[in-house]
Amino acid sequence: MNIKEISVKNFRLLNDVQISLADTTTLVVGRNNSGKTSLTEIFKRIFSDRASSFSLEDFSLSAHEQFWEAYQLYTIGKKEEEVREVLPFIEVRLDFEYEKEEDIGALGHFVIDLNTDCTTAIAVVKYELGKGKIKDFFSKFAVFEEGTDVSE
Repeated sequence: MNIKEISVKNFRLLNDVQISLADTTTLVVGRNNSGKTSLTEIFKRIFSDRASSFSLEDFSLSAHEQFWEAYQLYTIGKKEEEVREVLPFIEVRLDFEYEKEEDIGALGHFVIDLNTDCTTAIAVVKYELGKGKIKDFFSKFAVFEEGTDVSE
């Protein structure tokens, strides 16, 4: 099995990135703070045997504005569905190819195609706030009046 392309949304420095991978070796090169570590970290999290959790700090900076917009909708009493539409999520999409008779492990149960000649598939991993957790999530948001001393 070969991963042909990876797309990442809203994870650290990877706001909306698509990377094509070579069949054998792909070398990731870039300046400091260009997303190399973010890319390796997202791979580590989705392929690890241990469950990895995400935190607010794992979301890209551009997603923070969406959190604020969702919070404002929440505070004026909008329905959960409306608030959820604005909340950002972390998403990883893997486009991969495999041989017809290849054992692709746990993915084999999910790769179903009516075209028996098809040897490509897409896996999407999405991390978002769980259902019924909006109230608890926003209860941790602290909003301060201008000029308030928050150093204590």
